[in-house]
Amino acid sequence: IASISTLGDTINPGELNQSFIENSVFDKRGQVIWYKIKDARPKVEYQYKRSFSSSDIWEDLENGIIPIVKVKFWKRGIWHWVTVVGATEDDYLIMDPLEKSRKLVPLSRHGKIYVYRKIVPRS
Repeated sequence: IASISTLGDTINPGELNQSFIENSVFDKRGQVIWYKIKDARPKVEYQYKRSFSSSDIWEDLENGIIPIVKVKFWKRGIWHWVTVVGATEDDYLIMDPLEKSRKLVPLSRHGKIYVYRKIVPRS
């Protein structure tokens, strides 16, 4: 939601979920079919980088783009997606859907980033 809302496509979580369902953005296992996001939200699309660095994260955050990254929970658990929403002097801050406190947590808790995606204005 944060990635889409920062680009001016204001929507609440329930409306976004309904839009994703109506446009078949989720597969049978509930995973996002990324290229279908633009069908549900015509003002935005996703981009991915096969090769990325911390400078890419900094640049995107500075430009108002919120990176969505795939990590392993606590470095060895399940795969899942988190959004990078800020930074401290020595770490990135993420919104993690598995964080029960709903507080921002450091990205380093999960270790390596395996996949890097972002939602951008549609060209």
